[in-house]
Amino acid sequence: MLNNDSSEAISLSHGSRTIPLDIELYLELDHDTINRLFDLEKNSSNRFFERVVSIYIENAQRMIRQGLNDIEANSWKELARHAHTLKSSAAHVGASAFSKLFAHIEQLVHNQQYQDISTLWSWAHANHPQLITELKKYLNDNSQFATSGHTDHP
Repeated sequence: MLNNDSSEAISLSHGSRTIPLDIELYLELDHDTINRLFDLEKNSSNRFFERVVSIYIENAQRMIRQGLNDIEANSWKELARHAHTLKSSAAHVGASAFSKLFAHIEQLVHNQQYQDISTLWSWAHANHPQLITELKKYLNDNSQFATSGHTDHP
C-alpha cells in the first residue's frame, strides 16, 4: 500500500512494516521527456517514440519478472544489473518515478541493504502494467503527432 500525503514523507507499507522513501511513487508520465522524444522525430517518419516505447514495454516486463527471480535466489549482482537497465529505460520513456525507484533499488543492492528490496520490487511489478497502459494510451492519443511531424503535441 502506498501512502502519499503531500506534506509527509512517502512511505510504502508492507504488512506491519512501513518503508520510508525519499522518492515519490506515482504512475504519471513525465510529459517533458516524452515531448523531447517527439521532437526527435518531428521531421521524419521513423516513429521513434513508438519504437522506443515498444522496446521498453517488451524488455521492461521481462526484466521485472527476472528481478523477482533474482530476489528469490539472492542474485543481487543480477538484480542490480536489471535495476540499472530499468532505471535508464524508464527515464527514456518518461516514467520518472519508476526510474527513481529502480535507482533506489540499485543503490540498496550496492550498499547490501537487502531488507526492503523485495517490497519495492513487488510494488514495481504490481504497478508496471498500469504504467504500460498509460504509455500505450499516450501513444494512441498522440499518434497523429508522431506521424505528421506536427510540433504542437501536449
